[in-house]
Amino acid sequence: MFYVPYSVSTESNPQYRKFEPLLSKGWIPGRKVDNSDAQYASFRDNIPYMALVVILHPLLRKAYNHFKPLPTSETSRPEKLGEARLQQRVSYDLVFATIFLFVLHGFSALKVFFIICTNYTLATSLPKQYIPTLTWLFNIAVLFANELCSGYPYARVAQVLSFGDQPPLNWGVMLDSYGGLVPRWEVLFNLTVLRLISFNLDYYWSLDQRGGSPVEKQLDPANLSERDRVAISASA
Repeated sequence: MFYVPYSVSTESNPQYRKFEPLLSKGWIPGRKVDNSDAQYASFRDNIPYMALVVILHPLLRKAYNHFKPLPTSETSRPEKLGEARLQQRVSYDLVFATIFLFVLHGFSALKVFFIICTNYTLATSLPKQYIPTLTWLFNIAVLFANELCSGYPYARVAQVLSFGDQPPLNWGVMLDSYGGLVPRWEVLFNLTVLRLISFNLDYYWSLDQRGGSPVEKQLDPANLSERDRVAISASA
């Protein structure tokens, strides 16, 4: 498994000259890499930045918790402490994720937020029996729409809203001018669709478990194990 790819990609291989123009300088001395696929190239080229994000994320959380500590009034009762810690964690993740999305996809992050909010509304607003079916229909429709509409360029949206008039196109072109590090957000969003379906179905199944709480199970809400976090539904 290792020897064959290695031998084929060496300069001594007779076929090497045919695909050498497609290769780029790699991080291993004397070895080039295949960076011709745009999607994989964007991943490979941004590995240093992703490593930086992995390091900064927990450090910034520590700083956030330091400058925005838990209210002293919430730390007296275990259930209140657990809820306060959850709100503290969620508030940080929301701020970080919003900034991260705008850096990653530019103004297309607004499209991502719109789809996520619509999916969340389906789960929390519809009658229980309709949630699974409409969740699948909505997310499959989003997959096809993203592909057919090429990620909904703002210039095209502006043209539709202006009913053919040209001046309103300016704001669409302006928003399209900053697409972030990964302008084609709809490609990576295919994986997010799976997570949206998973969230809605988890929420659907949790509706049958409402009423239970860590306190009733004699557990500390502020220090739940990973297994307890999965087994006990969050408060609605």
